[in-house]
Amino acid sequence: PFYLDLMTHTARKAFDIDSEFPVELRHGVPLGVDEETLCSPGVWPTKEELKGEPPEYEDLPPPGSMDNYSSAILHEDAIEATFYEEEKLDMVIGPSSIEDSAITCGCLPEDLCAGPLGAVEEADKLRTIFDGTAPGMNDHIRKNTKEKTTCPGLADALYGLRWLKTYGQVPWRVPTEHIPIAAGATGPETAWEEEEWLAWALRATMAALGFPLSWKKTIMGLVNTWLGFQIQTKLPAAAVGHLKHRVMVALLKDISDGKRFSYDEIAEGLGRLQWATNAFPLVKPFLQPFWAWKTVILLLINSVITSTSPFCPTSSTHGATDAGADDTTATIGGWFSDLQNPKQVDVSWFFLQLTKDNAPWAFDKGSPQRRIAALEMFGTLLLFRHLAQEDKIGGHSVYIPLLTDNQGNALSILNHRTKKWPCSPILMELVLQAHVFHTPIAIRHVKRDFNIWADALTNSIFLGFCPAKGNRLGYL
Repeated sequence: PFYLDLMTHTARKAFDIDSEFPVELRHGVPLGVDEETLCSPGVWPTKEELKGEPPEYEDLPPPGSMDNYSSAILHEDAIEATFYEEEKLDMVIGPSSIEDSAITCGCLPEDLCAGPLGAVEEADKLRTIFDGTAPGMNDHIRKNTKEKTTCPGLADALYGLRWLKTYGQVPWRVPTEHIPIAAGATGPETAWEEEEWLAWALRATMAALGFPLSWKKTIMGLVNTWLGFQIQTKLPAAAVGHLKHRVMVALLKDISDGKRFSYDEIAEGLGRLQWATNAFPLVKPFLQPFWAWKTVILLLINSVITSTSPFCPTSSTHGATDAGADDTTATIGGWFSDLQNPKQVDVSWFFLQLTKDNAPWAFDKGSPQRRIAALEMFGTLLLFRHLAQEDKIGGHSVYIPLLTDNQGNALSILNHRTKKWPCSPILMELVLQAHVFHTPIAIRHVKRDFNIWADALTNSIFLGFCPAKGNRLGYL
């Protein structure tokens, strides 16, 4: 059980703008199956903000009830015993008849939708599974959720370890009057009592977060296993765990050998591969053919794609790009400079007019406006490739800061992942260029109001730019 009031109190102390959410859960919130979910107070961006257009969804069939899994029948007695234990803790409601369940859910008995029940045998216990997603709930929830949320993953863990490696060795200075003294010694006897509030605050925080942990499942050392990944704490670095690595290699070998896969097997394999790429983020764009075709694909990996260190020096050269389109035309523009605070007349700039001949992919939907996200990412690719070729510091890697007003593109590039065509091949090329030049991609999202120079270029407004500093970047 969660301490909802305590969680809200702790969040308020941390000035969390979403601190009231835990207490809202007490009375229930929309799940998103047949109504829209709640929105955060500006914490997460909406899907429309990320894509630059309202998301499109297909009509979904209504969810339907499903029978229990065979494992539930096999372990019926153990599941029932677990249910009564959790019922005493107010973690579940019941047992209930169909009529009572309908009253609890606020619907008619014929409108009830029951998910299957199952059980998983673990080393030390039997875990009950309430599979509420099996009847197809998730597709409805995604459709009814306006915002796009993210959860901490492997990259966040590695970032935290790098931060601790840098700052974790800084010694803490504790005033002598705050150090507990031995019995009979002289000193400020009330010093430790004054810090008692901190001890209680720590205990309250741990209680709010669900402590104590099951320490028998937590192993701490120089090499730790976390969410299936082996993390070397001192480097820090991560790799896929040995057992899971064997599964991945076997899957890739079956694909390269031309083995036939069913739809479910492909979906399961893709999920595993997508998970594994958290340890190898630069490979993520190359999963797009799997997602697009869902057939037997021959994929030969002849070289290991290595990642450059995120702690390399930052280039003095920076820039920004944008794209413009209407029903018949498509343009790309951008600028770059090695000055810290350049004036408009000081920057180098480029402008490209795309046509059906030199960029047919921009017109395959009729209006280039429907390819605006891909056009903006293409502009980023052109500028990045040009600067990566030109800017090297003693042959070492450098960060090249770039700006874009497309938040979805910024997230796709930083996460090395997109499923949308033709953004996916553009991102593949962008990642490949980053690998070839050993230059990390350092892109940042800015609002359109702060990207007015690039926006002006896409609209063929060259006033204020130096004509002699124009550049075609070698594309056409």
